[in-house]
Amino acid sequence: SRLAADLDDLRRKLASREQEYLSEKDMAESRQRENEAVLEEVSTLRSQKERLQRRLDDLAVQHTEIAASKNSFGQEIEELHDTFQRQKAAMQEQAQAALFEAVRAEKSRHAAELDDLRRRLHGKEQELGNEKSVAESRWREYETMVEELAAVRQQLES
Repeated sequence: SRLAADLDDLRRKLASREQEYLSEKDMAESRQRENEAVLEEVSTLRSQKERLQRRLDDLAVQHTEIAASKNSFGQEIEELHDTFQRQKAAMQEQAQAALFEAVRAEKSRHAAELDDLRRRLHGKEQELGNEKSVAESRWREYETMVEELAAVRQQLES
């Protein structure tokens, strides 16, 4: 009767530990999915950064083409044109400076977000490693309980 009670108690503990293990396994898988989503977000941010760089390169090409297409139409037209070009250049410099600043700020923000994501990912990886160690430890405890249960069964049978 005492052995049967011990056996029942071990069975309950085993079932409880098994449920804890399965729950921890589900949580670890959920965290893995979260990490994959974070990596996907990092990839998206990199793509956005590349698109912004291409856009900036296109603007630089356009600026070069505009400067190369300048024609001379006589002294009066040239003076008007020079005045217009100076004003245009000043506005372009202001616009380009504003664009460069916006791009720099966006890159900085993306870099900060990427660093944050990397830190979070590293933290999640450490959590998963810790949870894996705990789960492995509990699994060894589970195996020990199974062996103890087998020993109790053997005692009961003999």
